[in-house]
Amino acid sequence: MLVIRGINVFPSQIEHVLMSIPEVRTHFQVVLRRVKHLDEMKYGGA
Repeated sequence: MLVIRGINVFPSQIEHVLMSIPEVRTHFQVVLRRVKHLDEMKYGGA
């Protein structure tokens, strides 16, 4: 489980959302970075 900006997120939830977008392929990368003590998420498509 990840905590993104104070919200609990499971990787399977991220995958479910990304796979519902036709432009997203089966290979993707999720990048987390810490900004002012909170993690933020960024999608990096392959």
